[in-house]
Amino acid sequence: MTNNTDNTQDGMDMTTNKYEPMIYNSESTDYLYHQKSEVHSPSKESYRLGEYDNFTIMSSDYPKNFGISRTIFGSWMHLIEEYAVINTITDYITIRDMLLEHDDYVELTPEQESYAITIFERFLAEIDLTANYLTEYFVEGWFLGKYYEGTADLIELHEDNTFTMIDYKHYSKLSESDIEAHKTQCVIYASLYQKMTGVILREIKVLYPMQEHVERKVY
Repeated sequence: MTNNTDNTQDGMDMTTNKYEPMIYNSESTDYLYHQKSEVHSPSKESYRLGEYDNFTIMSSDYPKNFGISRTIFGSWMHLIEEYAVINTITDYITIRDMLLEHDDYVELTPEQESYAITIFERFLAEIDLTANYLTEYFVEGWFLGKYYEGTADLIELHEDNTFTMIDYKHYSKLSESDIEAHKTQCVIYASLYQKMTGVILREIKVLYPMQEHVERKVY
C-alpha cells in the first residue's frame, strides 16, 4: 500500500521509519482467504523481495572434512545459543549437558566441540545476557500486501518502549543476496511485532558467528 507521496511501503513510512498497519475487514471473504490460504514465511519470502548478486562475499572458518553436516552443526549451535539466552548461561558445556535428553541433541567429537565453543563465544560477544529478551517469539500480520507468520529468534526489549530485532545465522558462505535477505527477514519480523504490540523498533541486527560479522541498522 502506498500513500500519495509514495513514502509508505505497506505500513512502513520510509521518512519516519514508523510502521502503520494496513486495514482489512477481518470478516471479509478476501481477508479469510489470504489468512488461511496464503500464509508466507519471512525467511523464504525475503529472498524474493530484492535482486542482489549471489556470489560469495564472505566465507567462514568452518573446517574442511569436519565430519558433520553444516546444516546439523548450524542447527545445534542455534539451539545452544537459544538456551544460553533463556537460561542466562555462558558456559557451553553446561548447556550441552542440559540438552542431553533433547530430541535435537548432537554428539560432537572433541575437535567439533572445540569449534562449537569458539562459535558460541563469538555469539556471546554480541549478546548482553542481562538484557530483557523474548526468544522464539511468534509473529503474524501483513507486510507488502502479503500475510506472514514466523518465529523471531530474539527480541531485545528496552526500557524506553523500543526493541531490537535480532536474528542469528550459521552459514559457511554468505552472498550479498543472503545478507540482504536476512536483513529483510528481520525487517518483516520487526514490522509484524510492532503492529502487534505498539512497541517501537530501535534497531535490527543479524549475527553471523561463523564469520565474526554483524549486520545492523538503527532506526
